[in-house]
Amino acid sequence: MMQCSIQHSIDEIAAGQVPDELNMLTDVGRGIGAVIKSGFQSAAVIIAKVRMDHFNNDIAEWKHWSTETFQITIDYMKHLNRIGRMFLLLLGGQEKCCIQHYRALFTLDYDRLYAISGIASLDSADPEKNRESLLKQLLAFLSHYPVSRLKEMKREDVRDAVKVWMGETVEERKVQPALPGFDDALQSMKQLKGSDFTRLVDADKADDSLRVAMGLLGAALQVKKSAEVPDVIKLSRAKAALQAEIREIEEALARTAELSQLTIDS
Repeated sequence: MMQCSIQHSIDEIAAGQVPDELNMLTDVGRGIGAVIKSGFQSAAVIIAKVRMDHFNNDIAEWKHWSTETFQITIDYMKHLNRIGRMFLLLLGGQEKCCIQHYRALFTLDYDRLYAISGIASLDSADPEKNRESLLKQLLAFLSHYPVSRLKEMKREDVRDAVKVWMGETVEERKVQPALPGFDDALQSMKQLKGSDFTRLVDADKADDSLRVAMGLLGAALQVKKSAEVPDVIKLSRAKAALQAEIREIEEALARTAELSQLTIDS
């Protein structure tokens, strides 16, 4: 399977065996990109499918299998299972549009899918009882909110739309005052690459850039951490990036300490 080949390539790169050929790097990059693009969606379907077909009467063993197989937490596994049940609900539908909705939903991000999956949540007391009505509700929602529209909506607006659809109360969000020019500046910076920032920030701008960057990072992380459904993938990536920066900072501090010691000794 292609996935096995990609995993083999990932393992080799992790071990320090990085290919030199552009074609090889391109193939591996495309394979990894495909996994990133639809990885958690596929995991969600697998987790829900295994629960339904293989561990129907042993929830504890299913939880163990899921967390061990995917190396994830129980909470994240439960969220993925809810998303996966929605996908399986569509696959079990007889309407021709079900598979179309299934494939279209695969292109949505985690936050939007988790919100939408609330419409398809089965009654744990009698899973079969409401399956047909839940499918009808899900199809009706997706007809009113096609995936193309859901992609254009803000994530919190998608969550609110789902709540309204389910008859729940939507709390009014506080509108933060806009900082003149901030949105334009943010859009401009989104186009920059790492090397561009390196060229822009010199010794004179480093202090101000660090202060602003730390403020933005802290605010962004707070939003992500306090979300109703934290974006596990993006938070994990942020954690890995921060840990890498911490290691480099510690190395710089260690060099400074060594230089200070040499000065004292001399």
